[in-house]
Amino acid sequence: MSEYLRQNSGLKSWLSHVRRIDWMQAPGREAQYSATMELLSKGTGWLTLWGTYGVGKTWLLACAINEFIQKKQQGVYITGGALLDNLRDSYSDAGYSYAFDQWSSCFALAIDETDAYHKTGWAQDKYRQLLEKRYNMASESVTIFACNANPGGRDWPAELGWLASRMSQFPIVEAGGGDVRPLLKGEL
Repeated sequence: MSEYLRQNSGLKSWLSHVRRIDWMQAPGREAQYSATMELLSKGTGWLTLWGTYGVGKTWLLACAINEFIQKKQQGVYITGGALLDNLRDSYSDAGYSYAFDQWSSCFALAIDETDAYHKTGWAQDKYRQLLEKRYNMASESVTIFACNANPGGRDWPAELGWLASRMSQFPIVEAGGGDVRPLLKGEL
């Protein structure tokens, strides 16, 4: 079962092996570490990590999904753009296939680059449908977002105002601590 969950997790290459999270306790990273650990402990709800590039948001999303897979719970990692590309590719006259069902009903969904996708009317509609379903399941599932803009802040896309409103009911944590890539040389 674990191999099936891993193969369908969306985690490729080095992301599928990321489990070490303790280094995220370093100065400047305490908030995102604590929030992620709390979500893993609680096992339900939403968490939004936002901040500049390279501060470890993707690492934390991968750690969380790998943790849920280890517990034999379905977890999926995907970027916002890839999610919409896959939905578009899976469209048929019969509707959406496995992709929409998998992302809307899996136990844990981690969406990286949540605020970075081509915002056509179709994309906004499908994104909203998916995330409304996840929002309504928040008491029995986990959804984790990583984005560069502060939800609801001045750089947050206006067309995602509805999402920022829903995110605000759960922890929104600014990820800091500087670029982690130099620290990852021995981890990848």
